[in-house]
Amino acid sequence: MSVKQDKRRLLGPANAISITQANSHISNLETINKEGQEDGTNEISLEHNILKTTANSSILYNSENNNKFLSILSALYLKPYKSSFVESGVVNVNFEDFSSTNEMSTYEHFLQQFLETSILLSEYPKTGLDFFVKNVTISNIKEESIGKKIYEELELLEQITNSIISLLLEANISLKYWPSVGVSQNKKTICIFVKNETEVLNFFSKLDILESKSIEKDIEECRKNAASSRLLIRKLF
Repeated sequence: MSVKQDKRRLLGPANAISITQANSHISNLETINKEGQEDGTNEISLEHNILKTTANSSILYNSENNNKFLSILSALYLKPYKSSFVESGVVNVNFEDFSSTNEMSTYEHFLQQFLETSILLSEYPKTGLDFFVKNVTISNIKEESIGKKIYEELELLEQITNSIISLLLEANISLKYWPSVGVSQNKKTICIFVKNETEVLNFFSKLDILESKSIEKDIEECRKNAASSRLLIRKLF
């Protein structure tokens, strides 16, 4: 009979400093080229264990011609959840310092739904899993273009999601599925997939809901891009 580990034991006493899980198979900084870019001008890279007082943290860089167009810091904090009415883990998502503020609460909710579905919350009883995402972009391009001209909102959300997926895998969080994310070519639809992109876990679209054919086309484009993203991230693990 298998013994089920109580993940609360990872937290220690109430005054303990949050641990950094160091059993990573990833080097401190790994770089991979985007599919179809053999010259190395378009790259995604990850840097891990940035904040030592978190359960885990990482920065995802997206760059072109050595210019860092976007840098996203993701951090996970585990904390005791004292509510007597909560048995499984509780997920919270917080965004900070992004160019668009109007839709951020919607996108936070989008990611919270994805995390609540993907994580085996029953393995984290009475535990808060707090995810913080911050735009820490440093670039030699004009500041006003960061996240606006270079990235459409859903492109930005795609990179945020990739950053969190990498964080989940690096922190060895118990997952039901290996998720992947993709955005359509028109930048109006984003999908999170599981099971090698055979099932849609969550999606968000700015298209009119009556445009069923357009949405179907967008989802297929998202599926293709998500498969590429999954393979890229898999190379790091």
